[in-house]
Amino acid sequence: MKILSVFFLALFFIIFNKESLAEKTNKGTGSGVSSKKKNKKGSGEPLIDVHDLISDMIKKEEELVEVNKRKSKYKLAASVLAGLLGVVSTVLLGGVGLVLYNTEKGRHPFKIGSSDPA
Repeated sequence: MKILSVFFLALFFIIFNKESLAEKTNKGTGSGVSSKKKNKKGSGEPLIDVHDLISDMIKKEEELVEVNKRKSKYKLAASVLAGLLGVVSTVLLGGVGLVLYNTEKGRHPFKIGSSDPA
């Protein structure tokens, strides 16, 4: 058990030393300088084109408005279909109730009115 713990401890130190040596060598080579462009003082040209950003934002806003209009049309269609489905289900339930009532009374299933033979 002691040999196994010594082995893993040695392995940990080897890995730790490799990582620390790699960090030290990266710092020593001067690669710590960021690769981002630095804005030179005196250059009047910005790095980001504001006009393009604003035009992109306006286009996206117009697309969003168009999508919302389409969604409202779909909401209207969905509510109309839901209403029609409610009416159809009410009629079907009424028909089923009528058939069950008439068969219980011994009449023709779809007869409406009294059961007096004429």
